[in-house]
Amino acid sequence: MKTVLILGATNPVTHQVANNLKQQGISVVIYNEDPKSIAKYQAVLTTHEITTVLCTYGPMDVDWYVESFYEALRLNHQSIDHFILLSVIGVNNEQEESLQYEGVTDQREYLLQQQYAIKVVDEAEMPYTIIRQSRVVIGAPKPYQLYLEGQVMPVGTVTDGTVAAICTDAILHHHYVNESIGIMNN
Repeated sequence: MKTVLILGATNPVTHQVANNLKQQGISVVIYNEDPKSIAKYQAVLTTHEITTVLCTYGPMDVDWYVESFYEALRLNHQSIDHFILLSVIGVNNEQEESLQYEGVTDQREYLLQQQYAIKVVDEAEMPYTIIRQSRVVIGAPKPYQLYLEGQVMPVGTVTDGTVAAICTDAILHHHYVNESIGIMNN
């Protein structure tokens, strides 16, 4: 049975995706332990047959958390079928105008951490999806536009419901594998 591990219990997208998946009969584990603890990740990976991971950590230290998770996979001699990382537009300087990230005081360090987390995911050589979000606002799913990696993207907003719907689609249908996509509501 497919089990999805969601890293980042405090992100509103986490619980929406978990509910969507449970309605489809998918087992979900929400990780609510120390995000830096390799040993705790190892325990979860040993206890559950994890096939897919959604990482909603942020805003800061996502690089450290992702690196710890992948180290746990390596130490356990495990792999996964799909790792989905929520990131932000601007990580590749693809936005049309400058951005201010909510809850972030050091913009440069924040983007470097996001870039390093993406590098860790990419270099693990396991299937992945990077979802570069516009500024996230609370709301139901709405029509959206996808932007490919390197494609210039306007600064806008995306609802947490839209992000959850895209994450759910990526998990259920294995869409956007080995892609970095930007999302913004129309």
